[in-house]
Amino acid sequence: MFDGSTAKSTERDVSKVLKRLKSKEGQQFLLALISIQSSDVDIFDLLSNPKKATELNFNIIAKKIDGLNYQQVLELASQSPMQVSTEIN
Repeated sequence: MFDGSTAKSTERDVSKVLKRLKSKEGQQFLLALISIQSSDVDIFDLLSNPKKATELNFNIIAKKIDGLNYQQVLELASQSPMQVSTEIN
């Protein structure tokens, strides 16, 4: 379960999960987090600053995944209006 009380606690929990995942699963999880984060980002803001589409902002993510587990995070990402493909070949 992710502790979204602060950006630091969320980053710590995400790091713990990533260490337990295989490479492809870790990539899928990171893409899911970007998708969740991007759901609140203005498309024009992304176009003017592409780094926002690829860098994790734990202040945004913390609010969205607080209390969720790994599977719930993937489910939330699949419902995001800003879909980032989580399929890794």
